[in-house]
Amino acid sequence: MKRILVLLVVTVMGQVVLAQVKTPAETEFNKSRNAATSEKKMHHKKDKHEKMAMMKELDMTEDQKARLKEMKEANKAKREVILSDSKLTEEQKHGQLKELHKAQGKNMQAVLTDDQKAKFKQLKEERKSARKANRGNGSKKGERATATEQLKAGNENE
Repeated sequence: MKRILVLLVVTVMGQVVLAQVKTPAETEFNKSRNAATSEKKMHHKKDKHEKMAMMKELDMTEDQKARLKEMKEANKAKREVILSDSKLTEEQKHGQLKELHKAQGKNMQAVLTDDQKAKFKQLKEERKSARKANRGNGSKKGERATATEQLKAGNENE
């Protein structure tokens, strides 16, 4: 009985030790995957904050904010339906998501006043030109210019 118990304990301990060992390939894969994921999250966070700042600058009423929130929730549900539909190909999903995005933009425009629409267009153009400026400083698509590059670009423009 003691032999069986000792054998069982040794086997379990061996499994625990082997479970802790990571192969080099597994570690490299996880590092690259985690780096890509965290970069995506960081970009998404920044984009979200920029959008929130834009909406704040539009000085919307509580009614407008509530209507936009309802639209956003409805679109989120529609998006999840599209993404979870296994009958659609990736291209079809992409096309439907693109159409949903366009519709969302049109619906948002319907909620805004004429002054807000003009301000929104101006803010959108400013964001677009800022992104172009970042890309024009030698950084690749999706990368941000460093503070030094931004300072150099600012000095060159003056």
